[in-house]
Amino acid sequence: MTDIENTRNKKRIWENSLLMTPTVFFVHQMDIRQEEQVEMRKHPLHIYFICRTPKIYLDNTKTIIRDDTIDLVFYSTVNGLREEHLITTVNNPLNPIGSIECPYPHSIIKFYAPNGDWAGEGKANLVFHSLSLQQHRIPQIMDMEVLYIGQAFGTDGKRITIDRLRTHEKSIAIYDATQRFFPDYEIWFMSMSVEPTIMSGMTFAPGSFSEEEIQALKPEDYNYVFPEDVPIEEQITAAEAAFIRYFNTNEYNKQFLDFPTESKRFKKCYELDLNSIGIQLSTWDSIGMRFFSKSVAPNGIHAKTYFLHEGTEREDMFWMINEIDKNKE
Repeated sequence: MTDIENTRNKKRIWENSLLMTPTVFFVHQMDIRQEEQVEMRKHPLHIYFICRTPKIYLDNTKTIIRDDTIDLVFYSTVNGLREEHLITTVNNPLNPIGSIECPYPHSIIKFYAPNGDWAGEGKANLVFHSLSLQQHRIPQIMDMEVLYIGQAFGTDGKRITIDRLRTHEKSIAIYDATQRFFPDYEIWFMSMSVEPTIMSGMTFAPGSFSEEEIQALKPEDYNYVFPEDVPIEEQITAAEAAFIRYFNTNEYNKQFLDFPTESKRFKKCYELDLNSIGIQLSTWDSIGMRFFSKSVAPNGIHAKTYFLHEGTEREDMFWMINEIDKNKE
């Protein structure tokens, strides 16, 4: 019998779950600005999503500039259907806008002061998203469809996300497929750092322990686990695998679709006798975007735990939460 099998079959009164939570987010496209790349390199980015949304344009023929406000009409065209979004924003009296240009293909907006001096510019999709958030709106048209999930973990910046994405075969394949089959859409990347937390609790499995056994328990019997007990490589792989299983990105991801599997890539998690592995993604307040896939509805909050011991008498720490999730499906 292996060490893992011995661990699995022993009695336990304390359960531990590894929860991986993204804490730093960068949403960007392939033509990311140099200053954004510099900022990204300051963070240990671990996971990235490749996503798509409809392209956003500005209909500058409908722009109205007043002394105190500006009307901007953004639009998307998907399958021949045009969808418009009017945003009225403040014309800052300290830095007023006198004119706006948005030449074909109407995706770059240029702002000018009343005297004709250049005042700034931005991509229509980012300007639209920023102005929407200022008005406490998260537009549905900017919901991110998750197509692929990958790992960008490495040392000395050699595998930092932006470097990988420029040559990554999946990235190139998704770009090509989008241009050919979904010309009304564009590709986005969300790069993130993730941090581990150990969720712990008592187990109350019926008959697990007699009163005498509970009284005889020693501190080492409680099987305390700390985040640093799990190697960082295994933490990141666990997060990647759980996100892939959750969003079910099976068109481009081929590994981890049936996670959890007892592979050597999660060896320490099983050696530590972890009950489950979970992920929690919250993007409401951090970046003001919703994420979805063909299997998961758009939302700014996503959470799921995966029990590591199916087919045993072991109890899932989060069985009640997971049962509620099943009823929602």
